[in-house]
Amino acid sequence: MKFLAQPEKEPEDKVTSDVVKLLQEFEVAATECTSQGKRIVLVIDGVDKVEENAKTHLPLHWVPASFPKGVHVILSTVSTHKRSFKELVEVRKLSTLSVLPLTVAMRRDMCQVR
Repeated sequence: MKFLAQPEKEPEDKVTSDVVKLLQEFEVAATECTSQGKRIVLVIDGVDKVEENAKTHLPLHWVPASFPKGVHVILSTVSTHKRSFKELVEVRKLSTLSVLPLTVAMRRDMCQVR
């Protein structure tokens, strides 16, 4: 009987450095776009679903504290995920917009071809 090996996990240091590199590249690209008068809207849905890096112990450490001028960010999380909600609302003082679940009728209406 042959068993498949589990994929090897990347070391946390490499993952952390990859995140830092990605954020730096995003900042350069965003600054370039906004300097040309373009606006950027970045939507990140489900930040409560992202696995936290146990090494950092910081919720949402991968989300920059600020973005270049002209970059607008929309993050979504469930309010029951206390750690991410507290970080976004109490620590970072971001504005909130509560969205209630859609009714069955609303969902059907959204799916109608017009």
